[in-house]
Amino acid sequence: MKIAVYLDEVSNSIDNAMQWAIMRRISENLHDHELLIIDPLGIGKEEAMRVLMQQDYDVLLTYNKTGTDLKVRLDGGDETSLLSAINRKHVAWLTEHPLTFYDQYMSSQCDRHFIFPNESHAFFAESMGLRGSFSTQMFGSSPAKTIAPFMAREFDVCIAAQWRGTADVNAFWKTMTGKTREFFEDVLYLQDTIETRDTFTAFLAAAKHHGMDEGEVLQAGSAMRAIYWYARKKERIKLVQDFASSGLKVALIGGEDWKEVLPNHDNIFFAEPVGHEHLKNWYQNSKSVVTMNNFHGANERVFDAMAAGCLVFGECAPSLVSILGEKNAVFYEPNKACDKLDELEQLIRTGSAQAMAQSGTHRFSTEHTWQHRGEYLSALLDELMNIEKA
Repeated sequence: MKIAVYLDEVSNSIDNAMQWAIMRRISENLHDHELLIIDPLGIGKEEAMRVLMQQDYDVLLTYNKTGTDLKVRLDGGDETSLLSAINRKHVAWLTEHPLTFYDQYMSSQCDRHFIFPNESHAFFAESMGLRGSFSTQMFGSSPAKTIAPFMAREFDVCIAAQWRGTADVNAFWKTMTGKTREFFEDVLYLQDTIETRDTFTAFLAAAKHHGMDEGEVLQAGSAMRAIYWYARKKERIKLVQDFASSGLKVALIGGEDWKEVLPNHDNIFFAEPVGHEHLKNWYQNSKSVVTMNNFHGANERVFDAMAAGCLVFGECAPSLVSILGEKNAVFYEPNKACDKLDELEQLIRTGSAQAMAQSGTHRFSTEHTWQHRGEYLSALLDELMNIEKA
């Protein structure tokens, strides 16, 4: 099978670097397949589109919404989505909630399949009439050549969190009144309390309560996206604030703009954001790594942290607990990291964190390397092609 791997730009240069590194790692482990790497930054956007349009491949593999916003003009007609003009299978590996790419989803009609990090994402896509294959996180990592001595590491905790502003930037409903504002506040409440913590599920539940048609919810893409990012930012800021108030020594990889919301930060070392590969150096100098967003999407730092011999301090999402095992990490309830900080500090001080970290590293090396992810993806692509032949 010939697989075209398309590497497109995204809005953030750091995210770009991570995307390219990840897709290349995956590509290197897609054994028994012929690969066509299409990099617009290397060959130019026009040449990349020409290669895509030649369709000299069996499957197009992309990351998130990659490629869906490209337009082409065929035979002098109107502009159309590039993917609509491609008569090949397209597999998009999603690491964010699908609603963050809501506008792009219905912009093409080719044979598209999606790899989702959890059930709630798949439920959202199915409601929109999109096909997908469920996966409990597709990220992997590379085994470290050497692992730094645990107790000699300078920082107790590493938090990689780019500063993206305050949550209120997305709080559009605060300018509303009456039933409309009440509806959106109900969505927020439900999103914060239901087990899946899923924005779309909260929208559906609030719509049913308010007697709204479910079809109206599917037209509320921009509103769902804003509420999703509001909740993400609010949770991220509270988590960093909790660590700033702890006795733990923290490396915060996100820049000094964080000081805007951290009145107490004597225990925090502020570092500028770095790319995916350089971030691993910070992990090697940290005893534990904080993971966020585990209810909403995939998370590369889980596996990079395990590879570096760190203890994972993660949000208690079912997919993450299943991946790590209950005894190989410290799990906190969303918005309640503060309840587990004393436990984390005690584990680090007594040295118990080291044994947990070593157990996690062993689990990583036997289940979560890029080789394992390549094998999984190869099997998935083979299955898609075999279904067509049957």
